[in-house]
Amino acid sequence: MKNTYLSCLVLLLVMAMGSWAKELTAQVANIPLADVNFRKGGDVVKLEDNCYQLTPNKIWSSGAIWYPNPVNLNDNFEMEVDLFLGCDDNGADGIVFIFSPDLKVGYAGEGMGFAGLYPSLGIEFDTYQNFHLNDPAADHVAVLSDGSPNHRFDLAGPIALSTNLEDCKTHRLKVLWKAREKELLVNLDGQPVIGLQKNIVADIFYNNPKAYWGFTSATGGKRNQHKICFEKLVFNELPKDFAFARSVERKLLAGEIRPLDKIQFPSGKTTLTEQSEAELTKLLTLLKENPEHHLTIYGHTDNVGNAANNQQLSQKRAQSILKYLVKNGINPKRLIAKGVGEAYPIVSNKDAAGRLKNRRIEIHLYRPIP
Repeated sequence: MKNTYLSCLVLLLVMAMGSWAKELTAQVANIPLADVNFRKGGDVVKLEDNCYQLTPNKIWSSGAIWYPNPVNLNDNFEMEVDLFLGCDDNGADGIVFIFSPDLKVGYAGEGMGFAGLYPSLGIEFDTYQNFHLNDPAADHVAVLSDGSPNHRFDLAGPIALSTNLEDCKTHRLKVLWKAREKELLVNLDGQPVIGLQKNIVADIFYNNPKAYWGFTSATGGKRNQHKICFEKLVFNELPKDFAFARSVERKLLAGEIRPLDKIQFPSGKTTLTEQSEAELTKLLTLLKENPEHHLTIYGHTDNVGNAANNQQLSQKRAQSILKYLVKNGINPKRLIAKGVGEAYPIVSNKDAAGRLKNRRIEIHLYRPIP
């Protein structure tokens, strides 16, 4: 093959959803590929010039490569990449571009590293006909969901391609997700090949807009080499501290009452600081990812002043959190604000440091009884 260098250009992700999205938005930056620690799984091997071999030309191989930080599917996503699917016109199996909340490798063979990933959305470029999966005879493209390669369950397609993908050449793929229009567009070699009109955040990812993107590939009883190479990345990504640590998240979803550590108030005030809003971003993410959960917000004060005034102050503080969450897209029917005043200190109120800790917000997530 004359052209052994593949290229991938990830363009701009536009973050324009209002204050919640702004909290999650990182600055636009040109990211040197040498600084990107791609997550690799299966048989992936790094080649020269930032190229990655997803599968070698051998039977029963699978591989996956993922960008390490998630994107927000409530915003636009545009990507271009050259695909190489081998030189054996009688080979197998293909490459899948995937959105998924998890960094995993699915089943090999006909699964192309996509099968078994749930929930997920995949754009499949399949070069082998599996009759029991209702594959066309020709190389084909389809939009898949939830790790199923069976075309009975396709979101779009399968569409037979006029181009032979196993021709020892690269093929330019362009993927465009238009968030506002809820439209997915796929071009191959400069021509539209498939599209999808669907609210994928709600219908595929259960209202969780956070997703990783990557490519998977596999061979089975037949084989081909599959490669991809990244040249430049330019986009907005979600910052690393946009969500609670997994250990904290598990405890919250199990019903443990926990304080929001960075939510603190000046004495006698209900004002949310910039640091407080950064912490509330994590709570927003958790609520959006778990729409079946409701939330009780408990406001606490120190013992400065009289108890009645402190109870009212704590109620206003809890209410300020509720209003912030509602303003940023949380259904108010899922939220309760309760002020408990100075009744439950966690440390002594004898010094300023202790009083600061007692001026706190605690949260309790739960599933309501039907």
